[in-house]
Amino acid sequence: MKPLIFLSGWGTTEKVWRRVREGIDPGRVCSFFSWRDCLPGMDSLQRKLAESSEPAVLVGWSLGGLVALRAASVFPAGISGLVLVGATSRMTAQGDYPGVAEKLLRGMILKLRRDRRAVLRDFAAQAFSPGNEFPLAEEFLTEMGSFDTADLIRGLEFLSVTDARGLLEEILLPVRILHGYCDHIISAEQGRYLNRYLSNSTLKLVDGGGHALPYTHPQKIIEEIEMLENARGED
Repeated sequence: MKPLIFLSGWGTTEKVWRRVREGIDPGRVCSFFSWRDCLPGMDSLQRKLAESSEPAVLVGWSLGGLVALRAASVFPAGISGLVLVGATSRMTAQGDYPGVAEKLLRGMILKLRRDRRAVLRDFAAQAFSPGNEFPLAEEFLTEMGSFDTADLIRGLEFLSVTDARGLLEEILLPVRILHGYCDHIISAEQGRYLNRYLSNSTLKLVDGGGHALPYTHPQKIIEEIEMLENARGED
């Protein structure tokens, strides 16, 4: 089995993957990177890939998925495949490309400086919509509280300017895309865009799923990892 490297989304730590990790063979090599560890460059991730005895599978959620796409373009030899969860190649809308309005991210940055708690609570509500997952949302908020405001702003600034669309057609690695059909943070249409331009990709939409799939649908993520490996004929 290939090593797994998990890349978390904005405002979260490796704890976001706890439910996924519990469903994976305890003997399997798993590494975890916070999105903060990969910005602005990916030096720590690149070192990890270089140290590995064999190519790894990158599992990226949200912002972590965007980091995974960039990594697959920069050092594909160290990567066996990608599992992208609620991910996007570009966060903000441009022309006919679906995404959030850039002014929304800018507004979040401004409001973080004035009323951080309100921003995080609103984000959690959107991430866990459409379900009623109050205990999970509270866990999510606690995790987000471990980051200082400057780090959270840096993550939003990265999302507001990063555009990996031009990299997609050159990524030939096998990719599994898992996206919530009702994702209110990164729309399902953005998942479809990835599937359209990643030539070796498969898209699975989760009925009733929102953005926080590592919390609400961990088994679906495990299944995508297994399907990626089965397609490659790995043990």
